[in-house]
Amino acid sequence: MKKEKYFNSKMFKKYLFILYIFLVFLLVILYYRWQAYVLLNQNLELKQINIARNEPASEIIRQLKSQGVIESEIGFKVYAYLRNRINLFQPGRYYLNPAMSWKEVINFLTAKMVNEQLIIIREGWTQGEIGAYLEKSGLFSRQEFLDACYYLGSSGILDYDFLADKPNNYSLEGYLFPDTYRIYRDAKPETVIKKMLDNFDVKLDSGIKEEIARQYKSIFEVLILASIIEKEAANEIDRRLVADIFLRRLKIGMPLQSCATINYILPKKKTRLSIEDTRIELPYNTYKYRGLPPGPIGNPGLSSIKSVLQPSKNDYWYFLSTDDGQIIYSKTKEEHDAAKQKYLN
Repeated sequence: MKKEKYFNSKMFKKYLFILYIFLVFLLVILYYRWQAYVLLNQNLELKQINIARNEPASEIIRQLKSQGVIESEIGFKVYAYLRNRINLFQPGRYYLNPAMSWKEVINFLTAKMVNEQLIIIREGWTQGEIGAYLEKSGLFSRQEFLDACYYLGSSGILDYDFLADKPNNYSLEGYLFPDTYRIYRDAKPETVIKKMLDNFDVKLDSGIKEEIARQYKSIFEVLILASIIEKEAANEIDRRLVADIFLRRLKIGMPLQSCATINYILPKKKTRLSIEDTRIELPYNTYKYRGLPPGPIGNPGLSSIKSVLQPSKNDYWYFLSTDDGQIIYSKTKEEHDAAKQKYLN
């Protein structure tokens, strides 16, 4: 009997111990579930911010204000500007705590761009103008950029099929595709140039290359004419009209007579050329020399490139640009001279 009572007592203690362990385990589980509940409810206080690609900084800041992440749009904008982050907001979906400081918000929304910056290359800029812009942006000198353009263009080390018909001794003028780029602040000229060439390769897709080949043209020739059209016409309608005029002039051996090609070789650009300017003994003078100049006179955008391949047929042979940018077309030399008297004097 005593042995049986001892056994029951021992079993009771064992079950009690097991129950104790179970209760401790249950309390631990309940504790962590409570923690998760608290955290979940805290996360519900986070504010969702959606930033679209190329969304203006003012719209992003207005969204931060409306969501209660910041108290003052003007103050935050000034703060972002002073920290040089005003144009570095990254697209995406973010969840921000209203308790975050302005510094934390800025760092969170621009994290990928801390060591990067945006550069905007305009249509028609020459490689010299691009170099000057990059120098002004604090990257590297204009001359370093020009040296890299010539070295990469003439050394033959670049492996791009669109460079196959480019003369070996020529730089990369015409191939530096105008666009907005994101680059590292310590990037070398060669890195920036290759990024532009990669973009050119994408934009000049197989359809465009096939059309160039179908018309028995070379990419280099297309870029030369497109770069001239880029300077002469500001919109797609005029570009296609001017392209047809130039193509017909080339076909019959008539000089292009483009002021833009002469401005390319002048030390300082002019809005009106003198008679002496049109007599310069250089092959870029398309008043004096027939045919295309030796190379592109800038870096054209896609619209100007396509205008060479898809010109708008017309009966004009001459045109001029007024001071306000309007293009006046003429069918005869007499009409053109009268237009010059009317609009340029």
